[in-house]
Amino acid sequence: MKEEDGRVKIVLLSPLPPPSGGIATWTSSILRSRLTKHYKYILVNTRITSQRGTSESCWQFPFSELARNGKIIFNFLYAIFYHSPKLVHINNASWSFGGIFRDLLLATISIIFRKKVIIHFHDCLVYRPKSLFYRFLLTQLIKTSTLIITLDKKSEKFIENLSIKHKNYSFSLCNIPNFIDNNKILLDSENMHSIKNVKVLFVGSITKNKGCRDILEVARSLPEIQFTLIGKVQSDMIELVRKIAEPNIKFISEISNREVLKEMQKANIFLLPSYKEGFPLVILEAMANRLPVIATNVGAIPEVIIQNKGGYVLKPGDVQSMKELLTKLRLNLDLRLEMGEFNFDFVSKKFLLSNIEKYLYEAYQKVLSK
Repeated sequence: MKEEDGRVKIVLLSPLPPPSGGIATWTSSILRSRLTKHYKYILVNTRITSQRGTSESCWQFPFSELARNGKIIFNFLYAIFYHSPKLVHINNASWSFGGIFRDLLLATISIIFRKKVIIHFHDCLVYRPKSLFYRFLLTQLIKTSTLIITLDKKSEKFIENLSIKHKNYSFSLCNIPNFIDNNKILLDSENMHSIKNVKVLFVGSITKNKGCRDILEVARSLPEIQFTLIGKVQSDMIELVRKIAEPNIKFISEISNREVLKEMQKANIFLLPSYKEGFPLVILEAMANRLPVIATNVGAIPEVIIQNKGGYVLKPGDVQSMKELLTKLRLNLDLRLEMGEFNFDFVSKKFLLSNIEKYLYEAYQKVLSK
């Protein structure tokens, strides 16, 4: 249904900050984008309010989550009945049974009321829980969709293989990468021109899954490099962090995105040695700040970091290569500058909101024309 101003109504099931980052940042950017000239978004906020910790168990579903999801379902039903949208856009990155079941329920309700459904996966699907029941729910969710959007080619291949296995699927599939706002592009930087006091920056949850234990091991062996880790220390790293005495390792608790960007301007190299990732926005922000990047070949990272041009992509846990490459970049100012400029140009051409708006507009039009 269209508004009087001609805009198409879309119910968007997605979180808003706080906390910032990931899908919440995506949501904020889209609601401020030029897409709002064509579409009226009715947001159903799925922001996490409970403390989930670091467990990846798909069975984790506390009572606070039950209350949160009940509120989401109520708000969704209100949006469907009161606003009568033409399209439902569901952003999904849930590893829990409760989260995947909720989205399946809301997608099914949408179909009952003849709404077209977009399922937008915001993580790398190959890392999702492998239990039979979870995979069954995920498969049913995919079946409800008119269009599936993935962030990375691994997830796209995962969906393609699923559609071959289940030949009765009728959805379309497209890949739309993550992005950053145009205003996060840095026109000049103070950080790249020193070969002394080289600073390496990590941003994210301080947890073993993000490779932070590996960072600490590398930092101990490279005392000539300053390491700064920004983020909340998770339970699996608390004891390790407490024992840190090295003067070249610094921790900063969770800070605003604006403050993170300021820290990037002070850094020389960005490091993200994760064991699992989707499409980390923080890498795009580092690239936009002209930083060379060392990261692991998980999720969409190999699609973003061009090997030997914008940085280096390693296998998770390859501490020795991490040490060697950090030393190489520390000693080679020209290489850092060259990689930083390559990353800046690459992000400007492929991963800005102004580029992605067009892809999402085309996806909406494709679904609405069916």
